[in-house]
Amino acid sequence: MSFHRAASHRLFSTTQNGTLPNKEKPPALIDEQCLISLSHLVEEKYRERTSATSSTTYGNFHVKIPFPLTSYLFFHDEEKIYEGIWSHWGISSMGAINAYIEFMQQYNLALLKFFEAINGSEAAEAEFKDFFQGNVMFNRAGIINKEYLNDSIKRPGFMLALLSYLLLDVVFSQNEGISVAGKIAAINLVKKHFNITACAKAFQDFRNGYEYECQLPGLLPKKFMDNIAAAFKIDEANKEILIKESVDLLIVKHPHEAAQAILSLLIMDDNWTCAYQINKALLFEQVINLANITNEQLKINIFGAEASYRNGGNSPLDLKQWAIEITNIPNIEDYVDLKKLAMLSDQPARELLLEYVSRNYMLETQLVEFRANAKSKEDEIQLNGHANGYANGMGCR
Repeated sequence: MSFHRAASHRLFSTTQNGTLPNKEKPPALIDEQCLISLSHLVEEKYRERTSATSSTTYGNFHVKIPFPLTSYLFFHDEEKIYEGIWSHWGISSMGAINAYIEFMQQYNLALLKFFEAINGSEAAEAEFKDFFQGNVMFNRAGIINKEYLNDSIKRPGFMLALLSYLLLDVVFSQNEGISVAGKIAAINLVKKHFNITACAKAFQDFRNGYEYECQLPGLLPKKFMDNIAAAFKIDEANKEILIKESVDLLIVKHPHEAAQAILSLLIMDDNWTCAYQINKALLFEQVINLANITNEQLKINIFGAEASYRNGGNSPLDLKQWAIEITNIPNIEDYVDLKKLAMLSDQPARELLLEYVSRNYMLETQLVEFRANAKSKEDEIQLNGHANGYANGMGCR
């Protein structure tokens, strides 16, 4: 049995210890297709080594990674990589590539174990925890000696930074196979086994890779593009975004936009493109605190299908306005289910659907007008007929 089929079998079929059959169990927090897709990636894609030199081709399951993991050249001290068969002072380019690929494979396997643990596997939970302890991930990748690695990878906190990246990308994933409850379970699982303050510091120290240079308005929900002050509490005197106050404001007043607004601050490189300071460590801790929300509907508003980060920046009301602009149908809700439209994560698919609705609406309008005109013509003919009959009866010609 292949790796990914084994993973699927292990999680979703009846077991000898009395696990209920799949049809009798509640829905999994992470659905089967996510697990199968990821395990397929771990098993097969990482065996295609001919061009596996960077994360562009061999990145993990659609998650961001710290800069040193973006290429085998950055994973190692580039000056210690040599071309050839043997050297006493460095590592061959093929050896560097293989070490990089093995490590990235282990990182993806950690994500798979994370998913399995979220779905309730105690064995996967124990293995997931071990991945981020000391040199476990390096040892599993066959990297016993770190001598040739990039110095930043040897720094304390690097493994917790990897964990932080992994958690954030699960929490803010747009993958429909990761439920809202699954995102909350992911946060609680990390809280259970790791020091959140240490994780937050590691994320801030290694945020190069999660951030990129961009302007803040371009990242925000469309609702805030022309009014950043409506999204955040800002200390103008110190040129600082007040993190806790801003997150509280978003959750209370703008829950559908909260996740995207928070994510925009995590992503933005405040050293280059923002006029305000952003405490990334504190922001990470505020993301963790989202798991403390007890109102289930509020959590759905923040992370569910209608959240702006899953709808191209559109809020629920914005989505309706956008649909009206596309179709020119004022009462668009009578012609398309906006909730189902919001669940379509692919923007081109939404536009195609609305174009179809618009064409049907146009045809329907034309048909109504045609029938109205036809009725008026029929009335005119009948009226003329009566008038001619009356005229003939009076001897008129």
